[in-house]
Amino acid sequence: MRRGLASEELARLVLESMGYTVKKMRHKVVIEGAEVAELDMVAVSPEGEEYGVEVKSGEISVSDVRQAYVSAKLANLRPMIVGRRLSSEAPQRLAQELGVKVVLLPEYVMLEPHELYDVVRRAVVDALAELLVPPGGLSEGELRALRALAASASLGEFARRMGVSEREAGAMLGELRRRGLLPASLRGYRAMRLRAVLVLLVHQVTEGLRGEGS
Repeated sequence: MRRGLASEELARLVLESMGYTVKKMRHKVVIEGAEVAELDMVAVSPEGEEYGVEVKSGEISVSDVRQAYVSAKLANLRPMIVGRRLSSEAPQRLAQELGVKVVLLPEYVMLEPHELYDVVRRAVVDALAELLVPPGGLSEGELRALRALAASASLGEFARRMGVSEREAGAMLGELRRRGLLPASLRGYRAMRLRAVLVLLVHQVTEGLRGEGS
């Protein structure tokens, strides 16, 4: 399980224990058709106030507080940040100044077996939902890049298969992210490679079904 996913599920569990209701996970903030931010979750307090929540797996820094504030305000929500500890007094002071609610996760959490199962199940479902998003119509160029990515164990190998420099290969992966074929939340080359394999499999199945229907 990715550390980020585990932290999000733990944050959900802690907020729910505080009386919050988590309405959405990974809420995309869209303005005039353009995605401008993503909130880890949207939660409603026992008093009915809606919060845009940023979850950090480790320390909360000043820049983290700023990000939480801006993302929540773009979504017209109250800002909240959840993490394990504050990096210094500075983020605490900034949070107070900006009105960002800070919730600190306990360093050690004793979970009942059913709670642990729920955390793991939710994290696995979220990960699969992210990786198995069906692709739209794929161009020949996108298919070629995805096939090279799926067959390559490293960025260097991907660059060689595409006949470009590693810098150009990185730009290609960035373009695939921009087009939504590689979700921005994916971290690391292995995760992107897995997503490429799954996109190609879903594409193959979809094309096969279309062929049967024609």
